[in-house]
Formats: sequence, structure tokens, C-alpha cells
Amino acid sequence: SPPPTVAVDRVSMITATDRAASPEPGVLYSDGRGATTVWNDVVVSIPPADVRSAGVIRWPLESPADPTRSFATLSVETRSAHGPLFTGRRGSKRVLVYVHGFRTRFQSAVHRFAQVVHDSGTTYEPVLFSWPSRGTVMGYYYDRESMDASRDAFEAVLRRLAADASVREIGILAHSGGAWLTTDTLRTMAVERGGIPDKITRVVLAAPDLDVDVFGRELDRIGERPAFTVLLSRDDGSLRFSSLVADGGTAIYDALTLAQQQARQELRADPERFVSIVLLTDGANTAGRDWAAFEREQRMARDGGAPLVRVFPIIFGEAQSGEMQALAELTGGRAFDARNTGKSGLPLVFKEIRGYQ
Repeated sequence: SPPPTVAVDRVSMITATDRAASPEPGVLYSDGRGATTVWNDVVVSIPPADVRSAGVIRWPLESPADPTRSFATLSVETRSAHGPLFTGRRGSKRVLVYVHGFRTRFQSAVHRFAQVVHDSGTTYEPVLFSWPSRGTVMGYYYDRESMDASRDAFEAVLRRLAADASVREIGILAHSGGAWLTTDTLRTMAVERGGIPDKITRVVLAAPDLDVDVFGRELDRIGERPAFTVLLSRDDGSLRFSSLVADGGTAIYDALTLAQQQARQELRADPERFVSIVLLTDGANTAGRDWAAFEREQRMARDGGAPLVRVFPIIFGEAQSGEMQALAELTGGRAFDARNTGKSGLPLVFKEIRGYQ
């Protein structure tokens, strides 16, 4: 973005990522897995307080972004992959490393971390590690594999920071799936790589996507250092999705809520786009929020100005046709009963759904 014409706050950070470069103009990194770790100096502007509350990100809706109305990336400069990262006297710097969670694109991670740094008023030097997340809820399994592939890169980032003579202390803030990447990397360092550097003193796991038993075993192997703090949240969408794929229940309305959130993000980015959800179900809702809670939340969202996303249920097996009809009416879609058409009828159903575009 061009330099702002009015005074705005700025956050400078160092970023390290093993993502592949993006071929898309104006986008630095894609969701692809790169062969090396690339380091950058990034400066982000924070819009004035009269257009943003603390804890809220005003996402840019235009390109280039307007720094007076939204978060904007003002500059990006590549830095060397070797040598010290900071200048200053020995032991003068405290560093905060942020590891994002699932469904997070590089630019979203940069803006989220800038918001945390600005609103918290921290004096730590901010360093972002961004692993190759696909940036969508349905990319959960891809993200899992990406985190596994990023452990060596993340360890190298931590060891480079620890080797910097000007760094006195390193803290880690990891969100959602980033908590798994963090604990597994620290466990590997502790058990297989000669120990965790003493400069890593504290780890905060925010809404971690971790199995409790596995986490306990990881801590036993990591040892007494660093100190861990766990922050829990019931509102983390990625955690709700991970519970859906792990527990085996049929959480129809939890899944729809996540899909609605993703669809509304796409509609806000491109209001002219047609976005709808096709729900194929052969059973009743047995987990998560029920129909009454989902209906209430949908009406509240609509009253709050949320864009309408049509849902088209396709009914199989023992699905509750009454609820599916009500769901279609609530969202402006249409329900289809595939129990009498078989597989041969599905192409006709999808053709009819496309007719709503």
C-alpha cells in the first residue's frame, strides 16, 4: 500500500516462512510448501481508533488498502537467511514468536499478529513463523501434513533466534494447530536434538488443537522448561472442525456454521459472487448445536446484516426431511430428496441447483 496521508500507528515485525512464493500479483506467499525458509522485514499500519476497536482487525477490502480505513502492509523487505537478526547490546532483546493456526493465509497471519502486538502494547520484538496453511476450513488435513513438514523449519527459526547474542529471552505464542507444531518441535529438540535453548522461557498455547493425553506426554518429555500457559476458547472454528472429524458424530449444524462463516468471508470479499452450500446427509444431527440453536443464530446473523448464503440439502437414508425442508426455507435454498432418484438423479439435482445462480 502507498504511505498513509494521515498519522497511523505502525508495527514492524520479522517474518519467517517455508511457504512457496505466490504467482498471484500482490500476494507474497501461497499455500504451497516451499523448499527453504524466507525471512522478511514487514511493516503494517494500524487504522485510527475511531474506525477500529481494540482486538478487531479491519480487513482490507480494496487493493491497494487504505491505511486510514483498514490494516495495510506498507513495506516488505527480504533479509538474509544467515547471521544475527537484531542490533543492540548483548542480551538486550526479548522476542515473541507467533505461530498461527489452521486455515490462515500469510497476509492474515501478518495482520493478526500486528493487531496482537499493537493492542497488547508488548515490548517484545515480534517474529512471525508462518507455515503453509491452505487458508480454508476444508483444508484441515492438508494443514496437518504441512505442520508436520514444517517442524525442521520452525526448529531452525528458534535456534537462529537463540544464537543471536542480542536476544535475552524468547517467548512463543501459538494458536490452534500452531500449538501442535510448537509442542512437537520442542519435544523433538528436547529429546533428539540436544535440548531446548535456555533462552526459550515461556510458551502460551491459545485455543490449542491438542489431544490432552498426547499433550501430557509431550510435556513430560520436554521437561521443566519452558513454562507453559494454556488459554481455552469455545469459539474457535478450527477446533470445532477438528472435533467433528475426530469424534465420529454427525454434527450437521456445527459443520454448516463453519461453512457459513467461510462463505460469508468470500461474499464480503466479492459481493457479486454467488456462494451457496450443498449439504448431503443420510442421518440425524447427533452432536454439537441442535436445529433450534442454529436457527436462532442464523436469524440473529441476518438481523445483524450478514450476507445470505443459501443451503441446498440433499436427503439420503434416514435424514430428517422436515428439518432439512425448514433449513432450506430459512436460508433461501431448496431441499432435494435423493432417496427415490438414486445416483443417476444427482447430476439433475446439481444442475437444478446451478440454476439458482
